[in-house]
Amino acid sequence: MPGDYPEALQRIDLVVVFGAPKTARSAYDYPAYTNLAKKHAKDPKKWKGLHWELIYRTNPTFPGLLKSGVPQAVVDKLNKEHHDTHMFGPEVLLAEAKVKGGKVDDYWQK
Repeated sequence: MPGDYPEALQRIDLVVVFGAPKTARSAYDYPAYTNLAKKHAKDPKKWKGLHWELIYRTNPTFPGLLKSGVPQAVVDKLNKEHHDTHMFGPEVLLAEAKVKGGKVDDYWQK
């Protein structure tokens, strides 16, 4: 996208990434795209730059699932059958946002 439609990147305000632990957070932040996008801009002299808020989370922990309201039976089944928690990222992020004073570390794997 930075090479084909760099101006479109200027409309982005928020990027949310869930469950991508093999890719560093910095790969999704705007500085990673700024120089490439500017290079391909239609008019580099009028380039305004990029900026967006980044919410980056790996996969939720099993205790994080419980805190977010996922039923105990579901958590037990996931744990017993050695499934990961990847698909529950959106539920846990919403729960995290609702809990005032909740720490990110209470919900997510490092």
